[in-house]
Amino acid sequence: LFIAHDLATVEFLCDRIAVMYLGRIVEVGTREQIFTTPKHPYTQALLSAAPVPDPVRQRTRRRVILDGDPPSPLTPPTGCPFHPRCPVAELPLCRDQVPQPVRGDTGQTARCHLVRADGQAPDLLTAG
Repeated sequence: LFIAHDLATVEFLCDRIAVMYLGRIVEVGTREQIFTTPKHPYTQALLSAAPVPDPVRQRTRRRVILDGDPPSPLTPPTGCPFHPRCPVAELPLCRDQVPQPVRGDTGQTARCHLVRADGQAPDLLTAG
């Protein structure tokens, strides 16, 4: 078990990765799945915040900017814990219901109401 906030180190050392938000696992997958096809909006936001060593790519890539402050883990929001900051949250669904894990054909799992079993998920990294 390796716990870190440094995504470059996680990518280098880990074969399977679990992404957490407010102490809850929101996505689990292989290194390749998490870093190439992240499903959960929080995972996509994390990856967009990590610097890329190529200056041209760094300047032109899309960043996911989250609004607001993270809620207190002592008083987490109802429903999906990420919904107050999620750019694609669908209210009242995300606010009222805790998402169950959705496991795709490849074994990648995400806790998001907008992720489908066929692997379709919101793509904040390439969206307009």
